[in-house]
Amino acid sequence: MREISPISTQIVSPEAGTISAQPVIVRGRGKNKKFWNVKEEATLVDVLSELNGSSWKTDNGYKNGYCYYVEQRMEEKLPGCGLKADPHIESKIKTLKRHLAYILAIEENGDGFWWDDEQTMVVGNKEAFLCWAKNHEGASSLFMKPFVHYDKLCEVFGKRRPMRKRVRVIATVDPPVTHIRNSETQSNVREEATSITQSTMTLPSEPGNEKSKRSRDFDPSEAEFLEMSKTIRSLAEAQKDLTLTMVNMKKASTHDVEISEQRKKLFSVLMKLPGLSPLEVVRAARSIGQDDRKVEVFFSMPDDYKVMFAHLEFETSE
Repeated sequence: MREISPISTQIVSPEAGTISAQPVIVRGRGKNKKFWNVKEEATLVDVLSELNGSSWKTDNGYKNGYCYYVEQRMEEKLPGCGLKADPHIESKIKTLKRHLAYILAIEENGDGFWWDDEQTMVVGNKEAFLCWAKNHEGASSLFMKPFVHYDKLCEVFGKRRPMRKRVRVIATVDPPVTHIRNSETQSNVREEATSITQSTMTLPSEPGNEKSKRSRDFDPSEAEFLEMSKTIRSLAEAQKDLTLTMVNMKKASTHDVEISEQRKKLFSVLMKLPGLSPLEVVRAARSIGQDDRKVEVFFSMPDDYKVMFAHLEFETSE
């Protein structure tokens, strides 16, 4: 079969005016697939941040050919990384943009799942998330997977984070129907009761009409309504506390079961990872298994990330 040689193209830097030859990658399903490691992804985000303050940046994004400049900078920072503008860098940037858009949408309108700033990942009800992800290409990989460059990517791509936060603890399970139906009514009752109380306390004095004022202050029907409003408010607060307690109990129970199942699988999963000796497997299992949060993070990662995570754990446990 005739061998096809790579064709070179040229790119000119708008800043230095230098010309460099760039090979055109022969395309084909699976031929150019690239798994980015943590360091490569972090370096790419740093280079994109640099572009925001350079002549490559425009009002509508970046100038044509910017990916080839990114390729050059990646090679300078990570010599021998082999990352090419087409298809590696272009594809990765598209993926980062798409994932960022999904997270912004989840942070504003997630239903049963949400973005956790502390863990830098999407958490919550997995079934609800996967149902949502069916209509969002490539979103399923975001669940319980660290997306540590979220804030920096918002700056790079000029995205604004939502101002309002959803009530996350209630979103994890279905609250009682009565809580949903009565929430608006309870709010209205509170506002009305507050309004009546304030109007009663601030009635102006009218000379020669003290008897009428006392009559208004002690109107039996008004006092009865205020008492009823206080009772309703107390019941609403009690119901809210009960709902939160039930939510937390169910959440804790579900979480404990999931962690227990994952801890049982931890050792067997570590044994199947490439490049780990038996001693390293034992050390990693001991270190990770002692911390529920580490167990969660470990199982949320792809296999290549699991290997790096395991190495860090058994190195620190020595």
